[in-house]
Amino acid sequence: MTEHPSPTSEEAANLLRQAETTLTHTRGNAGWPTITAQMSMGAATSVYLLASRDTQFDAVSFIGMMVWVLAPLILVVAFAKVAKNGFGIRWGLYMAVWALCWSISMFFPTAAVRVPLAAVIAVASFVGALVEARR
Repeated sequence: MTEHPSPTSEEAANLLRQAETTLTHTRGNAGWPTITAQMSMGAATSVYLLASRDTQFDAVSFIGMMVWVLAPLILVVAFAKVAKNGFGIRWGLYMAVWALCWSISMFFPTAAVRVPLAAVIAVASFVGALVEARR
């Protein structure tokens, strides 16, 4: 076995700074899957609401939208560190806004309702992603 000499206080301080820098970069990179998922879900949903205003239920558009909503969500749940550690309050708030807007749009399928809801979903997606990106 080889013996490792004890680092000086200056070397130890440098090693701690390097470790903190690495940890900061790692934390920053870990959030991008959730940010991407938020943006994808918001985009798919808001575009669907705009495209389907004042029309009857369109199964093809709905299935297309759900593919783009579920694909990033499945990836986040499967691989993102935030999913493994448990979703935070911010993600829960975003999902609550999304679910509320989506539910309202299903009961009131008119342009007067769906266009503002699409805007709310788009803004919530962007703001949620921005908050996550800044953390």
